[in-house]
This record gives sequence, structure tokens and C-alpha cells, in this order.
Amino acid sequence: MAEMTSFSVPTTPESVVIVGTGGSGKIRAAYENGTRVGDLKTPGGEPIWRLNGVSMSVDGVGVDGVTIDTSTPLETVPAGVVFRASGRVTLTLRADGRPGFGDGGPRGVLIATAFVERLDPVGNVADLLAAAPTANRKAS
Repeated sequence: MAEMTSFSVPTTPESVVIVGTGGSGKIRAAYENGTRVGDLKTPGGEPIWRLNGVSMSVDGVGVDGVTIDTSTPLETVPAGVVFRASGRVTLTLRADGRPGFGDGGPRGVLIATAFVERLDPVGNVADLLAAAPTANRKAS
């Protein structure tokens, strides 16, 4: 059986930047004894959406391969949209130790998920790049 270790870190919303890379969202299902019993909801009764196709950084450090859960209803995650996080933000990292291949040496899998209470679109990458200062260089 795999050995598993995880920890969750509350994070300030101001330290989080989320950029859509093109993906989708769907409401998470709640299960009881292996049977679907409805939608997974926040304590306030809002459905929780799981998003893929996002990139996230915390204090300027990228969180590779993160999956985001949110109460913001998003069926599609447009590429290039920049989101601001608000409300509760929690980053959870899980390390899963598994037997390796061939010689059986151990290998590890690191899984990152984040709960971001609300995602507010604030712009897009194309506008940021268009507004960036350019250097005046001559073509060589």
C-alpha cells in the first residue's frame, strides 16, 4: 500500500495569481459508501467546481499542475484570462510514495490542489503584453 502524506496551507488571496490556459470546469460529486449522493457543496450550500486548464502562482512561485476547486461557477476556463482570488484560499500538497519500475526503487508523486473561494476575472495576458514597455532596438 502506498504511503501518503499531505498538508494544507492557508494562503492570502493577494499572494495568488491564476491564469486560464484553456480548460473546463464541472461540479464535483459527493459520494457516500461509493454511491453518488449529489453535488459537493461548501458549508454555505454553494456547489464546488473543479477546474482544469489553469496555472497558479503563490508569491511569484508557480504551482505546477495544480487543480483548483472553487465556488465560482465556470463551465469553461478561457485561455489567457487572469483571475484574482478572493475569500478563503487553501493550497494542499500531497506526496504519494509508490514502488518504482524495474528495480522496484521508490518513486514519488506530488499532487497540488487549491481551494479558492471566488475567482474574479481582472484582465487577460494579451492586454498585459500590449501595455508592456518595449525596447527601441534596431533590427540587425
